[in-house]
Amino acid sequence: MYIVPDNSLSDFKVKGKLYEQFTYHIKGPRILQLARNVAPSDTMLNGQRLTIDRSTPNYLIDGASKLAYSWGGKNNKDEVRFDSIQNMSPDWLYTTILTQPGQRVVKILSAEKPKQEAQEYYFGIAIYETDTINFKYAGKRLPVPSPLNFFIPGLGYDIVTISFPLNGKSGEKLSQRMLFNIPIDEDSDFPDTHFKIPSNIPLIKAGIN
Repeated sequence: MYIVPDNSLSDFKVKGKLYEQFTYHIKGPRILQLARNVAPSDTMLNGQRLTIDRSTPNYLIDGASKLAYSWGGKNNKDEVRFDSIQNMSPDWLYTTILTQPGQRVVKILSAEKPKQEAQEYYFGIAIYETDTINFKYAGKRLPVPSPLNFFIPGLGYDIVTISFPLNGKSGEKLSQRMLFNIPIDEDSDFPDTHFKIPSNIPLIKAGIN
């Protein structure tokens, strides 16, 4: 996730400030993010100081059972906590794709139509409420479903880069945009054991439902 200037809507080159970075390990219906223990940092956005805590536990989404598990990390309690994805997921991208597909109403203004044996990527423009969204998508299916398809459900192709305007507390447009970019590593292959939750610590239900 980058913060980029708002002076070029269709320039997807990563030139802005790195705001957040995280890695998904995906195999079949299982989506894993490993723990990140990073000291909180301050950043300035339109004259406002933001404190960002990027520390997270190990987090596993099981798309088949719609359950989520977390363990370890900075606030490790020597237990595995689990609940439904809706109740416990810190990752709202895949959470919404898995539990509320197509719920966002986004109007696609233009999108190039991929042709067989044509270029690798295509571009499009969409509107969500009053925001203009620019996106780049792959002409062929990626090895795993893109989390960025949360922003434009029903597109039918995997989005690899997307940018949209940032709004202030009162809804005013700011001079920056948020840009999400996905570098795909197709060569990684994880064994099934990579996605197993620990069996040597208690399994605790986190929610009340």
